[in-house]
Amino acid sequence: ATPLDELRWPARTCLVIGNEVAGVSPALLAACPRQASIPMSGVKSSLNVAVAFGIAAFQAAMAQRSP
Repeated sequence: ATPLDELRWPARTCLVIGNEVAGVSPALLAACPRQASIPMSGVKSSLNVAVAFGIAAFQAAMAQRSP
């Protein structure tokens, strides 16, 4: 997966975010042309799904505003 801060966002984006336990189904993941991860430091390896969505949605919105 590409780190979220290095992702090139297409004009039309659909965010697919899985929960902390089950993640995203392999079939849905295979249908996604790009996969991104949120870089993290420390011991934790996942974020709450609502927090992850907020971070990803903000990055997508900022990418749409950039010339």
